[in-house]
Amino acid sequence: MITMKPILLEIPERFETQRLIISLYENGDGEEFYQILQSNVDYLQEELNEVGELKSIEDAEKYVRCKKVTWLSRKRLVSKIFEKSTGKMIGQLCAKYDLLRQDVTRREKSSLVPGLRKFRDDYQ
Repeated sequence: MITMKPILLEIPERFETQRLIISLYENGDGEEFYQILQSNVDYLQEELNEVGELKSIEDAEKYVRCKKVTWLSRKRLVSKIFEKSTGKMIGQLCAKYDLLRQDVTRREKSSLVPGLRKFRDDYQ
């Protein structure tokens, strides 16, 4: 059996649906990500382990840059979600690459917006 190295996988850095753009984090996304965290901190403390560690825009910028690195290294695929109609970041999507099965095995947490359940119903 031939095993492909994860780093050699061609995974698009951007996906588009009718209403959403899902893409790799970029340098500078930390401020908008931090604002989303602050607007929904109570819920996210239960859903996103790192929330307690993100106490500033600088911390959030470090977080999104680390997520970019994990995407590029194919260790974990964490992307931002933008709503096309507003151009605003509304959350993130996380997937872990399973080295043994060579596929994206699970979608973990999705949106960071208030009204998360409605978002899931509308976009899934």
